[in-house]
Amino acid sequence: MLSKRRSVRARAEPEIGAAPPGWPRTRDALARQCFDLAGVVLLAIDADGVVRDVNLKGEELLGAPREAIVGRPWIETYLPQENRAAAGRLLADVVAGRREMPAQQEADVLAAEGKRRRMVWRSTPLRDRKGRVIGVLNSGEDVTDARAAECELEDTRENLRLAQAAGGVGVWWWDARTDRLHNSEELLRLWGLPPHAKLTAEQQFAMMHPADRDRAHAAYTAALNGSGKTYWTDYRVMRDDGGVVWLAARGEVVRDVSGRIRGMRGVSFDVTALKTAQLAVVESEQRFGELADAAPMLVWLSRPDKSCYWFNKRWLELTGQSLGEQLLKDWTQVVHPEDRARAVETYEGAFDRRETYRMQYRLLSRDGSWRWIDETGAPHYGPDGLFLGYVGAGADVTELKEAVEGWRDSELRFRAFSESTRDVCCWMADAGTGRVTYANPAFEIMFGWPRQALYDDPDFFVRHAHPDDTAAVRAALAGVRRGDPQVLEYRFIREDGGERVLSENVFPVPDDTGKLCWFGGITRDVTEARAAEEALRYSEKKFRSFADHAEEVVWLIDSRARRLDYVNPAYERVCGDRRANFLAHVGHWRSLVAPEDLKAFTGAIDRAMRGEKVRIRFHIVRPDDGARRVLETAMFPLFDEDNRLRWFGGLSRDVTEAVEQSEELERRVAERTAELEASVERRHKAEAALAQAQRMETVGRLTGGIAHDFNNLLTVIIGALDMIQRKPDPDRVQRLGGAALEAARRGERLARQMLAFSRRQELKLERADLHALIARIEPILRGAVSEATPLRLEVDPDLGAGVIDAGQLEAALLNLVVNAGEAVSDGGEIRVRASRVRLAEGEVPDLPAGDYAVIAVEDTGRGMTPEVAAHAFDPFFTTKEVGKGTGLGLAQVYGLARQLSGTITVDSAPGRGTTMRLYVPAADGAAEAEPAAELEDARPLEKGCSVLLVEDDPGVREVAEALLHDMGCEVVSAPDGPTALQRLEQTPEVQLLLSDVVMPGGMSGVDLADAVKAKRPDLKVILATGYASDRLEGAEGRWPVLHKPYDARELRAELRRVLR
Repeated sequence: MLSKRRSVRARAEPEIGAAPPGWPRTRDALARQCFDLAGVVLLAIDADGVVRDVNLKGEELLGAPREAIVGRPWIETYLPQENRAAAGRLLADVVAGRREMPAQQEADVLAAEGKRRRMVWRSTPLRDRKGRVIGVLNSGEDVTDARAAECELEDTRENLRLAQAAGGVGVWWWDARTDRLHNSEELLRLWGLPPHAKLTAEQQFAMMHPADRDRAHAAYTAALNGSGKTYWTDYRVMRDDGGVVWLAARGEVVRDVSGRIRGMRGVSFDVTALKTAQLAVVESEQRFGELADAAPMLVWLSRPDKSCYWFNKRWLELTGQSLGEQLLKDWTQVVHPEDRARAVETYEGAFDRRETYRMQYRLLSRDGSWRWIDETGAPHYGPDGLFLGYVGAGADVTELKEAVEGWRDSELRFRAFSESTRDVCCWMADAGTGRVTYANPAFEIMFGWPRQALYDDPDFFVRHAHPDDTAAVRAALAGVRRGDPQVLEYRFIREDGGERVLSENVFPVPDDTGKLCWFGGITRDVTEARAAEEALRYSEKKFRSFADHAEEVVWLIDSRARRLDYVNPAYERVCGDRRANFLAHVGHWRSLVAPEDLKAFTGAIDRAMRGEKVRIRFHIVRPDDGARRVLETAMFPLFDEDNRLRWFGGLSRDVTEAVEQSEELERRVAERTAELEASVERRHKAEAALAQAQRMETVGRLTGGIAHDFNNLLTVIIGALDMIQRKPDPDRVQRLGGAALEAARRGERLARQMLAFSRRQELKLERADLHALIARIEPILRGAVSEATPLRLEVDPDLGAGVIDAGQLEAALLNLVVNAGEAVSDGGEIRVRASRVRLAEGEVPDLPAGDYAVIAVEDTGRGMTPEVAAHAFDPFFTTKEVGKGTGLGLAQVYGLARQLSGTITVDSAPGRGTTMRLYVPAADGAAEAEPAAELEDARPLEKGCSVLLVEDDPGVREVAEALLHDMGCEVVSAPDGPTALQRLEQTPEVQLLLSDVVMPGGMSGVDLADAVKAKRPDLKVILATGYASDRLEGAEGRWPVLHKPYDARELRAELRRVLR
């Protein structure tokens, strides 16, 4: 067609001068032929963009003949949308003469078969006889393949760079002319050197470990001297940072055309982990050998070439050979000739398939007898997955084999089992005829045919199989009759036309000589299971449909295979990476994670693979544009039907904008918080100054009250002792000593009241029967008021127990009754009520909801004004005359109530009387029995009792020593803790430590007790204190506490209790 068109053109054109034979006769014919046969695409386009001519190369590119191309608009017809605007501007510029000629542009063309081709166009203006531009001649060169090759080359270079960095491989070149080493940055990093360090070969050898330097230098010299072209060695590098790295180096000598050495090029890579692993392997192999020798099995190991290189002690003892003798011969030489071929075939076949096998064969023993060995072999892989060979273990089953000879005796048991099962069909067939001779009753349930139909038809299984599965059933039956076990699944047509899916295990049954005599089958109906699998596949399809359209990144990892199963298309939009990269390697995502978040991300993955639900936020760097984005990812485990971790998946969403907004909000909140904190700090300083002034005012009042009372007491004590000293007759000593002792005990009570007020007194909390406590102190209460004042007690029988200090509560009740008695001194009555109540939250101020015992002391006396009632519990507040009261009574009761986690309230008005209600927490269950009163025992303590007394106050220490000597104790004294430890070392016979709590020297009594117990666990300890100071905290319940002041009776009772 094209030839014909050319001849028509030639006849229409004018002739030119004489030309050689065959040469075009006209100038136009010559130009037409040059145009058509040009090696590039030529297009003549008029000023309106319409194609006016095209050469053969253009027809081939566009996939159409010239007639179909000419007359069509070039830009709208053959250029993709995105290239049309630029092409239109170029055409206009060329026609208008605004572009330097020839104008060049690279763009895609819609070529033949709808494919895109990349073209480089050079546009030259076409002019008429007057020189006016009438169009453009476009010459086009197809660069599609060149551009693809350039991209591939760039990808290859980048992959090589990434491979070096990821694999820790450095490249080097030694220039023989300059004796300089040119190392890649990765290699310099391995050597611990800066990126642009310059070294000679000798300098690099000097950095090697001394133990490896000569060996590495010898290998290097051998390669250069021609004894070996390849340089291959490993060595340790002593880095400047103190680290030691194992490197492996491989290089090749490079020569010029004359054979002279130009240098050596090679690679070095980090093999530290490999070296460490090799040492571990040596140790592991040694342990394996010891265990294998101790095992009662025959154990062996083989190499990847199938040759055995190790046998354990049991194998060698059985065969009567040494390891060296066994390795010199093939192991099959000691296998029975009748079993040898089968054993070799089984071993090598499984070896080639990398499968586990099991077989039995006879092995020649040292005494010449044949022993049956039941052997199992399995492929052995290294930690990196490299195949290392096989490991096998065999048991001597000779006796078992002989016993199995009576297997026919078990046939009845088999039939009993087979006849009883309904879920598994068992059948047996004659190998010669193929006819089934037995099938259990489950056959008729499963196959839906009478058993007789099976017995009568040798081709029963093939005949009734689904037409699409007939060939597979026939092949399986043929295979088992050759002696090969078969496993298949097929559809079977029942007599009623129903279709079931059956899973069949068909197995050969040989006789003693190995000849096939029977074959049988075990069949299970898996119709429902396969339907469930189909439902699962449909469910997975729905999941993928949902996930593929999700805005978040959805991904799934197989935790057993450690393989990425799925990631949805949103991954490419969110992460700027192709899904193929993500699915190619389970660790690919780590390459996207920002370095500062990589550790946390890896930890989250590990936790998810352990079955935990994990939520994490981290940064990624998008590969396509390098942008940093913040991803929030929720990882969750997925379990199989056995509740074992099977997969774990995740949902990841881009929260970059939300994080940026949150950070901005946090910044503003932080600024406002700083302003508020500064304001609060100024306020706190002002409040602290006010509180300090109030405290100083209270301390002044407290000091005045204490000084007044204690001056009175000290006047009695000092006066009495002075008179005794001046005139020490017995009667006078007895009388004045009693007065001094009474004054001292009043001082003790005052101190206890002060401690109760400050809530620093040590309480002995116990569960006590409140009903019994009130009954016990009733006589004391009645004796505390005038006989003319009626006192009534109303105690609820269900009052129950409370957690209290019984002695302190008794004193509090006595205090309240005494105050009530004084209030009715002009007439009236007192009523004490006790009951159990349940309080709601907020019903009584300062008390949480719960059960309480409330003891109310009511009087019909004068009452109090609101102003007096408001200060009733203030310390040293009293309405009595000077000298008549301390003002600490009600303050002590209030302090006790708060220590017991309760409170006390006052309800009073002038002329109406006063009601004090004391609330203490009620206790569940029965109260503890009251302990029997102990009689004072003035007898000395047991002989040989030795006490280490530690007291910093000389007066207290002297009195305590005297008391202990009177009790028959040997006493060793010390003024502080460090001295006490020295005395303890000097007097090992000490049995008990009696120590003050607060002492100088940096060691408290609690610290001393801990130190003493560490040295002498058998030593008894008593701590003495005037109040429960902060330094006693942590010792409660561990050490007995003796409260100061104490007398001989209290000290003796505590010693007897501890030494008992």
